[in-house]
Amino acid sequence: MYSTLTRTRVAALLGLTAIILALLAHPDDSFAAPPTDAELAAAEAAVSDAQEAVNVAKTATRDARASRDQLGDRVARRTSKRDLALQRLDDTRQALTAARERVIAARSRLESATTPPARQAARRHLRAMRARAQALRAEKVTAKETYLLAQEALDRATSALATAQAALTEARSLLDAARVVLAQAEAYYAWLLAQATQQLTTAVANIPNRVSDGSFRSSMASLTATQPDFIVLNEISSRSVETLRAAGPGYGAFRGGARLTEPGAGSHSISNAVMWRSDIYKVVAKGRIKVVDDDRGYHHRRKFLWDRYATWVTLRNLADGRISSVISTHMPTNPEKFPRQYGDPALTRVQLYALGMDKLVALTRQLSARGRVLLGGDMNSHPNQGYWTAVAKMRAAGYAYTKDRGVMYHFHPLAASVQSSRELSISSDHPALVTTVQFG
Repeated sequence: MYSTLTRTRVAALLGLTAIILALLAHPDDSFAAPPTDAELAAAEAAVSDAQEAVNVAKTATRDARASRDQLGDRVARRTSKRDLALQRLDDTRQALTAARERVIAARSRLESATTPPARQAARRHLRAMRARAQALRAEKVTAKETYLLAQEALDRATSALATAQAALTEARSLLDAARVVLAQAEAYYAWLLAQATQQLTTAVANIPNRVSDGSFRSSMASLTATQPDFIVLNEISSRSVETLRAAGPGYGAFRGGARLTEPGAGSHSISNAVMWRSDIYKVVAKGRIKVVDDDRGYHHRRKFLWDRYATWVTLRNLADGRISSVISTHMPTNPEKFPRQYGDPALTRVQLYALGMDKLVALTRQLSARGRVLLGGDMNSHPNQGYWTAVAKMRAAGYAYTKDRGVMYHFHPLAASVQSSRELSISSDHPALVTTVQFG
């Protein structure tokens, strides 16, 4: 049944959202920075409270409607009984009036009787008419009492129906209010989530195949401890996708596909990986492209023939639907430091590097049609080395960067601002780079 307790409960539940929803009036003043976990939790609790208020109000409305309908049926039955009682009372009144007229006629008959037999018959008739009238008077009293009781019952039922109708109106009003508050709470929570997902943290790390399994797991534990949205990895061709996921609980992983067998591909085709928080993101698309083909040179006096690849993943945020693409790549060894080639290649190593960066720029432009793009990895070049470097090519494409003291880079659109960037010690000849950028 709809009650004062129900009204109080709904009002209390709605009141729980008031403080948080008041922030809607000045969201920009309240959150110059992305919302904290506590603020998100409070907004989520407001949605839960508002949803409970809606559920309680729905139940109250359903109960109030059932009570109104039940009382409506009762009023109909009471009305029918009252109408029958009134009809019975009217019939009794008419019969009593007729009986009284017959008594008067019987008196006249007695008065006009002239013989003893006639007077005796007239007296008997008069007594019978008086008895009939007396019985009808009693019947009228009973009929009137029945009618009055039926009318009283009808009045009570009608009053209860009016109360039930008012309760239903109030319950509907509370339900409407609860739905408005729920819509506001959901909109506010969605806004907060949107603000939260404007900030993205990416960890970029080169963990060579040569490190032990234990050192690899320890390095991954250090990376995941920062709770980045994304992890960009290089030189992990000896690690299976299952190994990556096991070392990064709660993260999905993509390594680029099957190992390619063409000359120069080998381990380089599966050397890069992208990982993402699987509780926040869902894969929309993924792939791998070759950025450098047949790079022939010498490294520490030893010949090499290496292709270079970029692995990419496009992800949708499960909360707000925002699309982000993350690219992991490992560019050739520094061509300025190791320019020497063998055979008769058509392009110098600098030209190969520059062409590879052009392919990466084309990929970022292609992916940016769907949303934000981040690129990270071991770029093997330095900003002051010329037009061909990763920094020069990406800067011309509208990207800024953070980097470690060496060659680990994180590239982000110029529209994003760097909130923080730091190096993290791992089992590698390069420190990991953890960068947080803010969009919007």
